[in-house]
Amino acid sequence: MMSASALRQPIRHRPSPSVATERQTLLKLVLGMAIEQYGYEPGAACNKAAPDIREDLAGVGRDVADDTIRAKLKDAVDRVPPGDWQS
Repeated sequence: MMSASALRQPIRHRPSPSVATERQTLLKLVLGMAIEQYGYEPGAACNKAAPDIREDLAGVGRDVADDTIRAKLKDAVDRVPPGDWQS
């Protein structure tokens, strides 16, 4: 039987393998589109991709800040193995 204090601990959820695979696939898609269509250069000091992506998203009614776009692209670069996006 679990103790009362053990029952009060938060439940830590781990994404299932299929959720992790889906996230990885979405990150690859976003990164690939940013590189191919917006000229995103991972690791470059300055990228014009974020404002261009923001403008296109705004055009379809989705407002996302440049800083958020940059952060998500960096997250994709950090999480997707280079061989999956580098030529």
